[in-house]
This record gives sequence, C-alpha cells and structure tokens, in this order.
Amino acid sequence: TRNGWIIECLIEGNETGIRSGGEARNVVLSANTFRNNESDLSATTCLIDWDDGYLGNFWERYEGSDENGDGIGDTPYTLLLGVNAGPSDTIDRFPLVEPLVGSEDETEGALLQISYELGDECDVLYSLRTTESMQFLLPMIAETYATIRMKQRVLSAPGNGLYVIEEAIVEDEGTLTINGFPEAYETSVGTVTIRSIHRLGIMPEPGYGTLSADIAGVAMPAQLPARRVKTGDSWSASWVVDAEALGLDEGEQRFNAVFTLVGFEEIAGQVCAIIDGRLTATLEGYSFDPNLGARTHLAGDTIMETTAYFSLPKGRIVKQLGTLATSTSAYISGMEIFSYTLEGEVSLTEVPTTEIDEQDHPTSEDIGKARKAFEQGMALLLEGDFAGAEHVLAHATDLFAKAGETELAGNALFGMGMAQMSQEKFWDAIPVFEEAARLFHSVPSPHDEAACFNSLGLCYRRLGEHERALECYYRVLDLSGEDPATQSTALLNIGVCLVG
Repeated sequence: TRNGWIIECLIEGNETGIRSGGEARNVVLSANTFRNNESDLSATTCLIDWDDGYLGNFWERYEGSDENGDGIGDTPYTLLLGVNAGPSDTIDRFPLVEPLVGSEDETEGALLQISYELGDECDVLYSLRTTESMQFLLPMIAETYATIRMKQRVLSAPGNGLYVIEEAIVEDEGTLTINGFPEAYETSVGTVTIRSIHRLGIMPEPGYGTLSADIAGVAMPAQLPARRVKTGDSWSASWVVDAEALGLDEGEQRFNAVFTLVGFEEIAGQVCAIIDGRLTATLEGYSFDPNLGARTHLAGDTIMETTAYFSLPKGRIVKQLGTLATSTSAYISGMEIFSYTLEGEVSLTEVPTTEIDEQDHPTSEDIGKARKAFEQGMALLLEGDFAGAEHVLAHATDLFAKAGETELAGNALFGMGMAQMSQEKFWDAIPVFEEAARLFHSVPSPHDEAACFNSLGLCYRRLGEHERALECYYRVLDLSGEDPATQSTALLNIGVCLVG
C-alpha cells in the first residue's frame, strides 16, 4: 500500500492488528482503536506513520498517563510486534488514552470536533470595551468601545490535515475617549488578513479538536481535547512565545490555559457545549531602546476569563463572552519608566450569512487581476526578491481560488513554495507544495503533481527527514509515467537519499 490513510477504524479480535506482506510506504494511521489483538503489527518492511503528527491511535496495552487531560498520552507507545515482523517504524508518538471509535458507550459525553470544510465562510462580530491607563511622562486614560466584523474563509485544505483559514477585517468602528474627550472613528481595512493554520486530523473529515494552530508564527497546542468530555471535565494547554516573535532581544512570554466543560445548552436550535476558560500569561524580557540609549526590562501579566459556546452540529465556537486584564511595566536600572494597564470585556458572535456578496461571483476582471498578480510574483521570483514573490503569489493564489481556476491556483502555489524554499523556509513550503499537488491531482496534471512531490522531497531532505524525502521521490516515480526525464530525476534523488 502506498500513499494512504487508515482512520476511525475498529481493529479487534485478530492475531495481529496490521499485517503487511509487502512494502508499505507513506501510510498514515490515526484515530483508530486497536483492541484484543495478539500483536499490533506483522510486516516485513514498511514505512507506516502510526500518528498524523498530532493525533495517534488508541492501544489497549497503552499504560501511559494524560496529565493535562487533552486525551493524548504523555509518553509514546511502542507497538507489540508479531513473530514475522521485520524492521519497521513502531512508535505512536501521540497515543489516545480513550477510544474515539468502538467505545462501550459512544453516546456518553461529547466529542468537541472542529468541522471546517474547503470553501466554508462565516462572519464573526467582535465587540470590545476597554479602559487603558498609561503612565509615561504624562498620564493618559483611554476608553474604547468598538465592533469588529471579520469574515472567516477556509482558503485551502491540504491532504495532510491542515486547514488554512483567512480572517479578513471588513469593518471596525466605535468610540475612543482619551482623557475625557470622545472621538468616533471608522476604518475599513479589508486588504489586511490574518492567517492561521489548524491541524484537524484527516481531511475532509472533521478532526478531533484543534490539535495544532500556527497564528502569526506562534505555535499553539491543543485547545480542545481529543477525547469525549462530560460535564465537569477539565483539560489544559501551555505554550511559549519566544523573544524573536515578541520583538525583544531576549526573554519570553509563557501562556497557560485551563478549560472546563460546565454543561450543555440549546441556542438557536443547536446544542452547544459551554466551556469556561482561564488564560494566564507572564511576560519577562529585555530589549535595547535606541531612543533612551539603555537596556530596558519588560515585565507583565495577563488574565483572560471566557465562557465559550461550542456548537456540536457546526463544529466551532458560535458565541464567546470574556473579560481581559493586563499590566505591563518597563524598567531601566530597576527604576520604572513606563506602566500600562488594560481592563476590558470582549464578546464574539457568529453572524449567519443571509446574502451572497457580489464579489463571490468571479468576473473576467477578477481573473485578469489574478493573472497580473501571478505574473508580478513570478517576475519578483526571477529577480531574486523571494519575500516579495511569496507575498504576491499568495495573493494570486487567493484570487485564482476564488475564481475557481484550480490549475492556475496550483501554479501560483507552486511559485509561492519555490519562493519560500529560496528563503530556506522549508517547513512553511511543505504544506504549500502539498496543497499544490492536491490541486494538480484534481485537474488532473500528473507532470505538475510530480514537480510538487519533487520539491517536497527536496524540502524534507534539507530538513534531514530522509525517509519522508524518499516517500516523495517514490511518488514522483509513480507519477512519471513514460517520461524519461522525470524518471531519471526521481531515480537520481532516490539514490542521493539512500547514499546520504
């Protein structure tokens, strides 16, 4: 078997759970239940991933703990091999502590499954009310009341379980009062986007919780557990933002979050899980201030408490209420030179889409803009402006995708991946090439799909992931057909990997 997924299966009562008589490559298993099997694996040689990078399987023999209650074991599981098993990968790095399928009572509690699909779109309305106090030379008090309307859209869904979600701010209006003087403001910044990448298990099926998120370059762990939860259950998550992401010379900001399921409630005809959350963050860092000509010490604390309503049928948060309090101080030689505090209330409500925006219907002008952006991006790539090319080609990809031009979107994505590779941003390039390969596969265009896997192999090779690189080069060989040039390139790269 090559290039396959085995998910959400109940594998029980066998002499061995998985048997492979030949060489299996690029096979991923996750969210399965292995129970009452004499052994887990019997195979000659195989390259099987026993987790998808974030979510593994339930193994009856696993005896590890789950200290933070996220449903994933704290230690890996080593498979029990059968008598005929040869050298194989035998580690599930993220074993489940409870079965997601085949449990004795699958109606007890609830699975908080994220459920986005390619093309999904919804509006979210944020309401923000804050009071800020700042002391630097002169005191300042600012009160803000604002509403922010954001459109969420799933841009792409690569086959490895990554959703790329765009949130574009389309409206921001409110009142700002500084030292008692009110001033209304209104802005429109629809071209500004915030990109977040969510790992959600197997596409296009719903995943089990937000198993990973990368927002503005900051990696965040699970916010929803990969297990059934009942009223009163709690789970936690923690992560660290380093100095570079904070714009400091040294230091870090540590985040800790604790969540509790307090019950269920029906809202607008849909059952919602009510989740209380408490987030704390501690900042400690240093940077050189050129204006003051001195090294500044920054310290701060943040507390955010929220109540979220997670819609079980929709698979996402549809309402959230919360309070926020933060304080930050700056010191030079132990003397406080700046202080800042903020207290506020925030709410989020999903707004049902009742009408289709005219911009959702592509026109020849839209396609023309996409082609122009693509040509500009490729020109920047040839000129060596790789960062500029990456930005412009990402925009071209969005325009082509919106216009339904699948193959052209694949071309733009491929160029974007090349720009990222040229900047040695290999981890960023991998999901881009994977999505381009998926688009070319749907056209179909085997030659272009092979080029994507060839670039994926190069990324993995540069990262030292030689087994994954080999999987990609074997895929190129599968796609080469009778093209001698593609075949020779694939065989050469396979040889380099095996020797290296």
